Amino acid sequence: GSSGFAASEMEMRFMRIGVDIDCIQDSHLMKMQTVFLSNRDLVIGITISATTEEVLYMLQEGHKRGAKTIVLTANNLDYLHEFCDEIVLVASMDRLDEGNMISPQYPILTLTDVIYSSFVDKDESMKEILHDNTVQALGNKKVGENYEKL
Repeated sequence: GSSGFAASEMEMRFMRIGVDIDCIQDSHLMKMQTVFLSNRDLVIGITISATTEEVLYMLQEGHKRGAKTIVLTANNLDYLHEFCDEIVLVASMDRLDEGNMISPQYPILTLTDVIYSSFVDKDESMKEILHDNTVQALGNKKVGENYEKL
């Protein structure tokens, strides 16, 4: 759903500074990916309602396999504490998950901006270099332009 769009934005931002990150929005891929999770992984589930079956499944299975698990949600439901190491609450209004008035992505995007800024501050100069390199890679250079002609 709309949380997947926010997750995709998060993936692009963190990827540009060298973080090995995957945003999985397809329900089948979420379930298949759980097989590969281990104690070296961090699973961040984003579900405003805290009831999205595939997101909860990935968090539960990740927890069973030793991965650290974090959920970004508007609902602090008791069962989340069983398999989430951290529950990060985002702002919510009645029916926000329906997207009628304010985009449900807004509180998630705001929170990911805070997380991103904090992460970048840890080693700002190196992350700036990585970010600049990705911007250059996306520039208007044509194929082979960086290579000397034979």
